[in-house]
Parts: sequence; structure tokens; C-alpha cells
Amino acid sequence: MWWAHEYGRHDIVMLLRDVGVSENHVDRNGMAPLKKESNKGNIGDRWEDTEVTSMLWNIINENRVEQFKEITASTPELAFVRSGDGRGPMWWA
Repeated sequence: MWWAHEYGRHDIVMLLRDVGVSENHVDRNGMAPLKKESNKGNIGDRWEDTEVTSMLWNIINENRVEQFKEITASTPELAFVRSGDGRGPMWWA
């Protein structure tokens, strides 16, 4: 159900509801569409080019190690974001 919800396939969400699947059903990846707290920690599952991935790439590319350490110390999950090609800070570093 998470996939259907995430990709705007409301017809699939409705079909799954009709056959008795709960909106809060957690799939094998630990994802539940309407329970944000269950989706934490899966930041690396989304591959997309964003302002955050661009910022992190620039910081790493420019070898601003201290700034990268500060950012990841305050928001550790940012170390695991992925750009559109699947690469992220752990790859770029």
C-alpha cells in the first residue's frame, strides 16, 4: 500500500482498502503510508535530486569536512540521503 500511496495510485489504495488491507499496514520494508513515524530511518530508500543532495554534494566536493561533520552530527540521517542516481554522501566522500 505504501508504494501505491507514495506514487499517487489512489485507485490501488482504494482497491486494497476494499479487500481489507489497513491504511496503516506496514510492508516488508517497514513502510506505512499514513504512519509517518514508521517511515523514519528509510531516508535512503528515496532516490531523488533535491536541494539537500545538491548541498551535500557541494560540501563534499569542496572538501568542507568540518561543515559536513556539523551537519551530520545535528541531523545524522542526512548521511544516508540518495540522489537520483542512487549515490549519496557515503559514496561521494
